[in-house]
Amino acid sequence: MSRPKGFLSLSWRHQLADDVIMTELEEGLMQYGVLGMKWGRRRPRGSDGRVTEVPSDDYVNSRKNKQRPLKALSTKEIQELNNRLQAERTAKDLQSAGALRKIKVGTAAVGTILAIGTTANAVIQIANSPVGDAIKKALAKRA
Repeated sequence: MSRPKGFLSLSWRHQLADDVIMTELEEGLMQYGVLGMKWGRRRPRGSDGRVTEVPSDDYVNSRKNKQRPLKALSTKEIQELNNRLQAERTAKDLQSAGALRKIKVGTAAVGTILAIGTTANAVIQIANSPVGDAIKKALAKRA
Protein backbone atom coordinates (compact mmCIF):
# COMPACT_ATOMS: atom_id res chain seq x y z
CA MET A 1 0.00 0.00 0.00
CA SER A 2 1.66 3.24 -1.11
CA ARG A 3 1.05 6.63 0.36
CA PRO A 4 0.06 9.62 -1.73
CA LYS A 5 2.86 12.08 -2.53
CA GLY A 6 3.30 14.71 0.16
CA PHE A 7 1.69 12.54 2.84
CA LEU A 8 3.48 12.87 6.19
CA SER A 9 3.34 10.03 8.66
CA LEU A 10 2.54 10.88 12.26
CA SER A 11 5.41 8.79 13.64
CA TRP A 12 8.04 11.05 15.18
CA ARG A 13 11.68 10.38 15.93
CA HIS A 14 13.52 12.41 18.55
CA GLN A 15 17.26 12.93 18.75
CA LEU A 16 19.00 14.80 21.52
CA ALA A 17 22.15 16.70 20.55
CA ASP A 18 23.66 18.74 23.39
CA ASP A 19 20.84 20.97 24.63
CA VAL A 20 18.92 21.06 21.35
CA ILE A 21 16.21 18.54 20.51
CA MET A 22 15.47 17.73 16.88
CA THR A 23 12.13 16.28 15.88
CA GLU A 24 12.08 14.57 12.51
CA LEU A 25 9.07 13.35 10.55
CA GLU A 26 9.46 10.30 8.31
CA GLU A 27 9.51 12.46 5.20
CA GLY A 28 12.46 14.51 6.42
CA LEU A 29 10.85 17.62 7.87
CA MET A 30 12.95 18.69 10.86
CA GLN A 31 12.15 20.99 13.72
CA TYR A 32 14.86 22.35 16.02
CA GLY A 33 14.38 23.76 19.46
CA VAL A 34 15.65 23.77 23.03
CA LEU A 35 13.94 21.16 25.17
CA GLY A 36 11.50 22.81 27.59
CA MET A 37 11.76 26.27 26.05
CA LYS A 38 8.61 28.23 25.28
CA TRP A 39 7.72 28.94 21.67
CA GLY A 40 8.62 32.39 20.39
CA ARG A 41 11.11 33.19 23.15
CA ARG A 42 14.76 33.75 22.41
CA ARG A 43 17.58 33.02 24.76
CA PRO A 44 19.67 36.12 25.51
CA ARG A 45 23.04 36.22 23.76
CA GLY A 46 26.19 38.12 24.62
CA SER A 47 28.26 40.27 22.26
CA ASP A 48 30.17 37.17 21.13
CA GLY A 49 26.96 35.38 20.13
CA ARG A 50 27.03 32.85 22.95
CA VAL A 51 24.02 32.20 25.14
CA THR A 52 24.47 34.06 28.42
CA GLU A 53 23.10 33.22 31.82
CA VAL A 54 20.38 35.57 32.96
CA PRO A 55 20.61 36.34 36.68
CA SER A 56 17.42 35.77 38.65
CA ASP A 57 15.42 38.70 39.96
CA ASP A 58 16.25 37.54 43.49
CA TYR A 59 19.98 37.75 42.73
CA VAL A 60 19.68 41.20 41.15
CA ASN A 61 17.64 42.52 44.09
CA SER A 62 20.10 41.10 46.62
CA ARG A 63 23.03 42.81 44.89
CA LYS A 64 21.21 46.16 44.85
CA ASN A 65 20.26 45.83 48.53
CA LYS A 66 23.78 44.73 49.49
CA GLN A 67 25.18 48.05 48.24
CA ARG A 68 22.64 50.14 50.17
CA PRO A 69 23.31 51.09 53.79
CA LEU A 70 21.46 48.93 56.35
CA LYS A 71 19.60 51.95 57.75
CA ALA A 72 17.99 52.50 54.34
CA LEU A 73 16.62 48.92 54.18
CA SER A 74 13.34 47.76 55.64
CA THR A 75 13.18 44.73 57.94
CA LYS A 76 11.72 42.63 55.12
CA GLU A 77 14.52 43.65 52.73
CA ILE A 78 17.16 42.81 55.35
CA GLN A 79 15.58 39.40 55.94
CA GLU A 80 15.42 38.68 52.19
CA LEU A 81 19.05 39.77 51.75
CA ASN A 82 20.14 37.67 54.72
CA ASN A 83 18.30 34.58 53.39
CA ARG A 84 19.83 34.99 49.93
CA LEU A 85 23.39 35.47 51.22
CA GLN A 86 22.98 32.51 53.62
CA ALA A 87 21.76 30.29 50.76
CA GLU A 88 24.68 31.36 48.54
CA ARG A 89 27.19 30.68 51.33
CA THR A 90 25.68 27.22 51.98
CA ALA A 91 25.74 26.32 48.28
CA LYS A 92 29.35 27.48 47.98
CA ASP A 93 30.37 25.44 51.04
CA LEU A 94 28.66 22.32 49.68
CA GLN A 95 30.43 22.66 46.34
CA SER A 96 33.89 23.25 47.79
CA ALA A 97 36.65 20.62 47.65
CA GLY A 98 36.73 20.34 51.45
CA ALA A 99 33.06 19.45 51.59
CA LEU A 100 33.49 16.84 48.86
CA ARG A 101 36.42 15.36 50.76
CA LYS A 102 34.32 15.16 53.94
CA ILE A 103 31.52 13.48 52.02
CA LYS A 104 33.95 10.89 50.62
CA VAL A 105 35.43 10.19 54.07
CA GLY A 106 31.95 9.85 55.55
CA THR A 107 30.85 7.53 52.74
CA ALA A 108 33.91 5.33 53.31
CA ALA A 109 33.25 5.20 57.07
CA VAL A 110 29.61 4.26 56.53
CA GLY A 111 30.68 1.57 54.05
CA THR A 112 33.08 0.08 56.61
CA ILE A 113 30.43 0.12 59.34
CA LEU A 114 27.92 -1.57 57.02
CA ALA A 115 30.49 -4.22 56.06
CA ILE A 116 31.18 -4.99 59.74
CA GLY A 117 27.45 -5.09 60.46
CA THR A 118 26.87 -7.46 57.54
CA THR A 119 29.62 -9.77 58.77
CA ALA A 120 28.25 -9.72 62.33
CA ASN A 121 24.78 -10.46 61.00
CA ALA A 122 26.11 -13.44 59.02
CA VAL A 123 27.84 -14.81 62.15
CA ILE A 124 24.63 -14.48 64.18
CA GLN A 125 22.64 -16.26 61.47
CA ILE A 126 25.15 -19.14 61.42
CA ALA A 127 25.09 -19.36 65.23
CA ASN A 128 21.27 -19.61 65.20
CA SER A 129 21.19 -22.21 62.42
CA PRO A 130 21.32 -26.01 62.88
CA VAL A 131 25.02 -25.90 61.95
CA GLY A 132 25.62 -23.42 64.76
CA ASP A 133 23.76 -25.65 67.20
CA ALA A 134 25.98 -28.60 66.22
CA ILE A 135 29.12 -26.45 66.73
CA LYS A 136 27.86 -25.34 70.16
CA LYS A 137 27.21 -28.97 71.20
CA ALA A 138 30.68 -30.05 70.00
CA LEU A 139 32.34 -27.20 71.90
CA ALA A 140 30.29 -28.00 75.03
CA LYS A 141 31.47 -31.66 74.94
CA ARG A 142 35.14 -30.58 74.75
CA ALA A 143 34.84 -28.24 77.72
